[in-house]
Amino acid sequence: MHLLIIDPHDIFRRSAYNYALQCRDFRSVEVAASYDESLLLKAQHLPDLILIDVIVFSTDPGIINTLEKLKHSNPKLDVLALMLFKEKCLERCQFMLPLVSGIIFKENFTEGLTDYLAAKHSINRGCSNRPFKGVDQ
Repeated sequence: MHLLIIDPHDIFRRSAYNYALQCRDFRSVEVAASYDESLLLKAQHLPDLILIDVIVFSTDPGIINTLEKLKHSNPKLDVLALMLFKEKCLERCQFMLPLVSGIIFKENFTEGLTDYLAAKHSINRGCSNRPFKGVDQ
């Protein structure tokens, strides 16, 4: 599985990248700070999973069209939205709900990614030995 992480926050991006490298499920992990940067990465490895910060969704109208095309060409592509605050989820997520498979809150990132992988494979074989609490949707 190829993973693409798009997040404008350097500290979170590095942390998510390092955690994803520990996962046996990913053959490659690419990171991008912005949608424009991620276009270059997609040419190297077509992702099976995209983790994208909601800020990127809300500040770049072109990404919705691109994600729709990617999902059309690869129906197995999953897109998980990354959010900082649960309270703001409903007001910010409505426009992107048709495009995302789920939402991971950054405060529970490791558990959320592990839960996603466990659900994807229907077995307990994610990253590390973390408990599975479910991806918040």
